[in-house]
Amino acid sequence: MSTVGKAVSLLELFTLDEPEIGLSDLARKAGLDKATARRLLM
Repeated sequence: MSTVGKAVSLLELFTLDEPEIGLSDLARKAGLDKATARRLLM
């Protein structure tokens, strides 16, 4: 998956029911390291 695809998949994890997600939870749900998730979101 491309970098843009990974970033979009992270953003898609945010929902109306869960508008805020901690970095650890976000990374776990996406199957990424915390460092990678953080880099993609910045």
